[in-house]
Amino acid sequence: MQDEAVIFHAEDDDGHARLVRKSMERCGITNRMIRFHDGKDLMDFFRSSINGNVMEEDVMVKEMIEEAGGEKERARRRSKEGKR
Repeated sequence: MQDEAVIFHAEDDDGHARLVRKSMERCGITNRMIRFHDGKDLMDFFRSSINGNVMEEDVMVKEMIEEAGGEKERARRRSKEGKR
């Protein structure tokens, strides 16, 4: 039997977190989800769980968080430009 994947979710807004959970359930995704307040908390969790050793997943998650942060910044800039 294959282990079920656990989903790590970094979201600081309670409403958004509930929306993500409900949307996943509606799609039939019932995996266990662990929510973190933000990407920093998630990274702290990974770092503490590996006792400070860097593992490949840690680097990949950090890159995804940085990429998401960059996308948020780009969206914020586009929104600002649209208001001009």
